[in-house]
Amino acid sequence: MGVKLTGSPWGCSSPLSSSLCEDVLTFGENMSSISNSPFDKFTHVSCNEPVSVKPEGRQSTIRFFNDLSKVESYIKAAEGYDGAELVSILKKNLSPNATILELGIGPGKDMDLLIKEGFSVTGSDVSQPFLDLYRKRNQKADLLLIDAVNINTGRKFDCIYSNKVMIHLSKEELRESLKSQYKNLNSNGVLAHSLWYGDKEEKWDGAQFFYYNEDTLSDLTKGMFEVVHLTRYKEMEKDDSMFAILRKI
Repeated sequence: MGVKLTGSPWGCSSPLSSSLCEDVLTFGENMSSISNSPFDKFTHVSCNEPVSVKPEGRQSTIRFFNDLSKVESYIKAAEGYDGAELVSILKKNLSPNATILELGIGPGKDMDLLIKEGFSVTGSDVSQPFLDLYRKRNQKADLLLIDAVNINTGRKFDCIYSNKVMIHLSKEELRESLKSQYKNLNSNGVLAHSLWYGDKEEKWDGAQFFYYNEDTLSDLTKGMFEVVHLTRYKEMEKDDSMFAILRKI
């Protein structure tokens, strides 16, 4: 899977601005069409305008990912997708032996990539089925069952990473998660998260998906993090995704 970067990573002091977001990641042809979406097999309801989030929405998402049959369908549908290009960018911003907490390991593909790069990785998920399935193929894995909104590991990490996981959190939940992540990072630690880009909410069989942009991210991280790198990239359609690396201040 090839990757092409245009432009240069943002400096740490750069503000989040759509006019400056010129970096583009071009993924392989297998990600070039929306018809290849891992979620095509699920019932899809889209709202083009921001919507009010019902209190039970997050619990519905948690139930979705704790349903073994849906988890197995998700894994099958997501075959061929991973964060290899994101990990290649992240490793340029970390020391070789950095400690990483991955939030929402899902099928575990990105955790495998991070371990292969030599990082000390702790995997986590709110889904027990995902953790159990990963444990079957990696008995020595360091795994935690935790909620990404209220993270309580009793440890600190050099990096907290996720690939399309924060998208399951509403703006209010993401704000709380970022505060919690801040507390679980070492001094000068970094966050690295990929997000769907935009300003809307979508649902698949009860699982909620929130889209974020530079302005929202700037508001949510103000006073806690500064931008190291921000990239708009194509996963299924041009510029449909955003990858942000943020340093603790």
